Amino acid sequence: YDGLWKSFQIKHGRTYSASDENKRRSIWEANEKMIAMHNMEADQGLQQYRMELNKFSDITIDELRASR
Repeated sequence: YDGLWKSFQIKHGRTYSASDENKRRSIWEANEKMIAMHNMEADQGLQQYRMELNKFSDITIDELRASR
């Protein structure tokens, strides 16, 4: 995941403090795994759409809701 994580950071202009990096990466990894599972189900016809990582992939759903 190191390369994908670094690519995400570069693409979305993310920089983190040393103390925040592990937290953000952990959230990103969990979201990446959830998206991969969803897309696998979409490929099998069990989901109607595909998902992808985006600029919100390093935050939790609660953080996203709070930012609105």
